[in-house]
Amino acid sequence: MLRVESDPPYLFHPEFQSSREVRMDERILRYNVLAGYEHRLPVLSVVFLLRKSADKPHLSGRLQKADSLGRPYLDFHYRVMRLWEQPVENVLTGPPGLLPLAPLTDVLPGDLPEIVQRMERRLQNEVSPSEANELWTGTFVLMGLRYPPA
Repeated sequence: MLRVESDPPYLFHPEFQSSREVRMDERILRYNVLAGYEHRLPVLSVVFLLRKSADKPHLSGRLQKADSLGRPYLDFHYRVMRLWEQPVENVLTGPPGLLPLAPLTDVLPGDLPEIVQRMERRLQNEVSPSEANELWTGTFVLMGLRYPPA
């Protein structure tokens, strides 16, 4: 959870999902409600799907529940970001901490070397060597979700 200092403040709940989970909607709801209760702030939950195999049919970012008579009693919304559908430029021009996600966006395999070079230039110019090492480690781990080791 991240506290966002805006007017009004809220909590940002990012959830990174690399595999399909049958009851993910209910888990996201639980985290959202518990964090909101604990901190007395609204919570924005966003699920970042890191690869296509984490997606499931009808994953909409909405959980609805009804009682035994079919009357609705719960309507919970969260956001779903399918990284492979996101423009790589949004990540490459965003904060340096997002750069490890760039290879998981809408990158074509043939464009990957250029993307990595752009990442390298930004990291050399914008972060310390130790931060760059951490971000490269994250990049390597995340790339394993989509690309073969070679």
